[in-house]
Amino acid sequence: MEFDYEYTIFIKNNDDEITGQIHEFNEETLKENSSDFNPISVINEITANKIDEDVFTKQDNIKAFGFDLGIKYDKTFYYFIDEIRNIIKNNKKLSTTHLRNLKNSFNLYIDININDEGYYYTCYSITSIIYALMYYLLENNYRIDICRHCELFFITKSRINPPKFCNRKSPYVNYENFTCGVAVDKIRDNLRWKRKGIENYLYNKYQGDYEKRLKKVGDFSDKCTDYNKLIRKEPTISNLKKYDDFLDKQDKYRKLSKALNRKSQKSKLKK
Repeated sequence: MEFDYEYTIFIKNNDDEITGQIHEFNEETLKENSSDFNPISVINEITANKIDEDVFTKQDNIKAFGFDLGIKYDKTFYYFIDEIRNIIKNNKKLSTTHLRNLKNSFNLYIDININDEGYYYTCYSITSIIYALMYYLLENNYRIDICRHCELFFITKSRINPPKFCNRKSPYVNYENFTCGVAVDKIRDNLRWKRKGIENYLYNKYQGDYEKRLKKVGDFSDKCTDYNKLIRKEPTISNLKKYDDFLDKQDKYRKLSKALNRKSQKSKLKK
């Protein structure tokens, strides 16, 4: 099979710091480009994209290596990343065996040469490049995970009790100044206070009708318990937003009732 571009990736580990170099060669024009890069930073950047309707019509050049690569993102890359996401979510731990199986499934062309200097990978697509980087990290005792909040990849050396969240800033509205883990704690606290306020409102509203109060407060608390189970297990942005929207909807009725009560009291005073 013929390829327009050939990429030589060189990676080595110096005192627990991984460094990389990439060399691009255009088979047709004979032009070359080279650059140093950080493998972990590159993986974080080029795997941040998710499959959506635009990926197949909008294909951008890859800029993560310090210069615009001649190759672009393609369907294979997005499907490959999506498979890795599924493996991590289902197995909790990505292994070199998983990667080798994916390499065969996606028919990736890649040559590997290991010597005393480091690892040399010859790649021909963005998918084979990301495969090489991930494989090297796993071989050298790194762990590739998905943040339980922003759902992006992150890399750690913690093999025992690995972190659940990455160190990126949370994309959640009004919590963008906090890292994912801190944001989740603060969002949960806010949701707890909202729930408590609505439960107190329902308790007082139906104080004269025990059975109705029991049902209203009980139904609301049961739904909150279900949401709490969900966000404890998967505190993703979408799940936290679902719970927040549910509470806001209930809180809307509470505020409307208060406003109507105030209006009624003012009307009585005028009489």
